[in-house]
Amino acid sequence: METTGLKLIDVLRRAWIHPFKTQSDFARENANFVAMAASDGLITTKVATGLYGDRWLITDIGINHIMRFSDE
Repeated sequence: METTGLKLIDVLRRAWIHPFKTQSDFARENANFVAMAASDGLITTKVATGLYGDRWLITDIGINHIMRFSDE
């Protein structure tokens, strides 16, 4: 997998294992990959309907993306 894909997987794993704050150093250093993941619905800040937090969380789609990657 190319570097972009590997970095995206790193961001997804981080959101799954240790959700990171939206304005953290990690989020800033990986802003393009965080934006890609959020745009594709792989991560979210949504906690419940109409309720949003300040941490990036992995979605079911994001978990599926990681699982597909690990099968390759």
